[in-house]
Amino acid sequence: RKASEIKECKWRDKGSTLLSIEKTIALNETPIAIMKAVEEGAVLIMTKNGMVKKSEIKELIVSKPFYQVCKLNDGDEVISVEMDKKGKSILMLTRKGMSLNFDKAEVPTQGRISGGVRGMNLDEGDSVIFASQIDFSHIVVVAENGYIKKMSTTQFPLSPRYRKGLKYINFSKGCQNVTYCTSANGNITLAVDFGLKMLP
Repeated sequence: RKASEIKECKWRDKGSTLLSIEKTIALNETPIAIMKAVEEGAVLIMTKNGMVKKSEIKELIVSKPFYQVCKLNDGDEVISVEMDKKGKSILMLTRKGMSLNFDKAEVPTQGRISGGVRGMNLDEGDSVIFASQIDFSHIVVVAENGYIKKMSTTQFPLSPRYRKGLKYINFSKGCQNVTYCTSANGNITLAVDFGLKMLP
């Protein structure tokens, strides 16, 4: 959709509903990315089950107002959508503390309806919590027991895709999961509601 179709609001206004902008959006749909419309380049779509799909942007521009751009397996969901950045590898981090940094050259370009290829091989019960091309200097992770860890991206060696990867955090007693991950080039702000959930 064109940005001009979204009503401009004052600072305290709650804005418009997605359904008022596009009637075909399902009630259970959640926006993942808002991107500038371009005519050249490729888009990367990454999912919580470790899949990654690369498609030319021209394949995704059709006359329909609402259409599928990635085929998902049952239980999977898109967690990240980015324009392809030349020379950058993809970093995936999982909830159970595994990491994989792999070369995009191993990801083939596919059509609009395809489901992509396996980026990371996950253990049963694990899921990808962060997936992005590395164009930042550090990654910050927060564990469910309140621990926070900052790491340089140079600590994640380049590996072939479709691997389990390397452990990036040792959990303390009573902690089993990472709850939040974010990239960082400078200062970051974390808003925390202890006992409830982590907010970005």
